[in-house]
This record gives sequence, structure tokens and C-alpha cells, in this order.
Amino acid sequence: MGLVNWLALLLTHPLEFRTLVQFYLYHEQKRDIKALKEHPTSGWDRQSMRRCWEFLDMTSRSFSAVIKELDGDLARTIALFYLVLRGLDTIEDDMTIPDEIKQPILRSFHIHTVTPGWNYNGCGPAEKDRQLLVEYDTVVEEVNRLTPAI
Repeated sequence: MGLVNWLALLLTHPLEFRTLVQFYLYHEQKRDIKALKEHPTSGWDRQSMRRCWEFLDMTSRSFSAVIKELDGDLARTIALFYLVLRGLDTIEDDMTIPDEIKQPILRSFHIHTVTPGWNYNGCGPAEKDRQLLVEYDTVVEEVNRLTPAI
């Protein structure tokens, strides 16, 4: 996290900033998803999953660090689950999308989430998590890699 991001967090979320600083100073990291031994469960060896981890960092601030601490495949699975819900929520909250377009997308989002190549670039340019939906095919690719038991 760069200095500018730290300052922005301090100004916009002072209570979260204090907690985040305490976490970074006093917390011993349980696992490193980038470590070679973690690649089979974190998916870090695949470009698509690396991008999903980047999206998680961009969209969740507080949840990202906690999710990355989860054991084994659980971290990757929960990260993807979070990104799916973030994508759904982004479309739902975007007031620039007319209801006649928005409602069918929301009603069939569970299908879009497993449809290879699906993405959505109809969100307004000011929408914070727009890029997640523009590159949603990356999330779809990783969701389709999950085992059927999940």
C-alpha cells in the first residue's frame, strides 16, 4: 500500500486507519498466497487468479487481508465468492443503468457467473468497482475452475 493510499485512508476512514495500522504493525502473517508452496491452493501461478487477488485488494480493503489468511482452498473460494457478490452489488447500485437492462442482468447473474467470456461494461464511468465488471471474464474463468463440491 503506497503512501498516497495510506493518506487517503487516513482522511476518509480515520477509525479504519487506526485498526489497519495496528494490524500491519502487530499481526504476524499466517500465510503468503504468493509463496510457491501456496500456489496449488491460492492459484497465484495463474494470471487470472492473480488478477482476482488484485481485484479483491481493490474492492474490499478490510476483508482482503482476512480472506488471504484463510487456510488452503478456502481463501481462494471465499475471494471469488466476494468478487461475485461485489460484481452483483455494483450493477445493482449503479443508477446509470436503466431498470429494463439492470433487472434481467441481476436475475440471470448466476448464469453469467459461469458463462465463459462474460463481462459487463455498461456501468457508469464513476462507478468505483466498474473495472471488476469490465474484466469479469477473469472471475468467471476462476469460478469455473472450482471443484463441483464447492
